[in-house]
Amino acid sequence: GFRGGDRGEGETLHISVNHQEEGEPTIAFDDDVEVRITFRLKQPMHRPVLALYVTDQSGQMIIGTNSTNEKVDLQACEIGAPHVMSVSFRNGLREGPFAFQVFLADVGSTGDTHYVDYLELAAPFRSVRRDTSTRWAWFTPPFTTTLEMLTRQPA
Repeated sequence: GFRGGDRGEGETLHISVNHQEEGEPTIAFDDDVEVRITFRLKQPMHRPVLALYVTDQSGQMIIGTNSTNEKVDLQACEIGAPHVMSVSFRNGLREGPFAFQVFLADVGSTGDTHYVDYLELAAPFRSVRRDTSTRWAWFTPPFTTTLEMLTRQPA
């Protein structure tokens, strides 16, 4: 995948899908999905935002959310310490290959967005049918999002 942004103010360190950091996990339709994004803010930002999107194989964004929408305040993050934002939802995607994209951005006082770190195709995964009765995608699922500071540095 592609990585962009200057990473001067912060960076994404690790991404795991259902506790798997590498490879292409398989997630059955209607199964729970947990994406854990480990990140670090290197200096204070006006309004840091961490976003997660699902894209299809053509790069089209299907669903997503961000820390602002989920009412997770990244301003409270200790500068320099690794934190994990965990986003959970139920897989309502049709069968096929997908990937997660991650953005760490700073939204300025005038609404301008500065992309600090951007990972395209950060974590590929495959959605599979549970049985022959599930063939259609659902609309955007409700997300559950949490934030925690890590007590140990990631490897």
